[in-house]
Amino acid sequence: MMLIVIIVLLVLLLGAIAFGGYWIVTNLGGDESETVEEVVEEEDKSLNTLIPIGDSIYTNLLVGEDKKEHLVKINLSLDVKGGEDESEATVMEINNRLIVVRDIMNNVLRKKTFEELKKNDGLESLKDEILDKLRKEFNTNLISRVLIDEFLLQ
Repeated sequence: MMLIVIIVLLVLLLGAIAFGGYWIVTNLGGDESETVEEVVEEEDKSLNTLIPIGDSIYTNLLVGEDKKEHLVKINLSLDVKGGEDESEATVMEINNRLIVVRDIMNNVLRKKTFEELKKNDGLESLKDEILDKLRKEFNTNLISRVLIDEFLLQ
């Protein structure tokens, strides 16, 4: 009788171990593959070139719902994809035309309100809009990201 109880407990224990192993592999296995993709993406970014745009830009924002004038101070860098033949030419062109980058930033910022930039996705929306305009201006998709170094709203 005691032997049967021990065998039943061992079978239950082995079943629990097998189920736990299966659960770990299926639930944590997906995270592992995402991590590999992230590592590959990070390796690709190591070839990228970061281009700082220079001094911070101070500009007025569009008067919004609060009917007050607000200022923004921003400094950013551009992330240009590396490892492609045209990337060096794109980096040189951007560096030679930083005034155009700064002008685009000013134009985008002056059309934004304080309320738009304070939203949860306000900064991401701003970065996306600047990125889109820069890609059109330089006629390239090699500009992969806009990175904000400094951002201050008043």
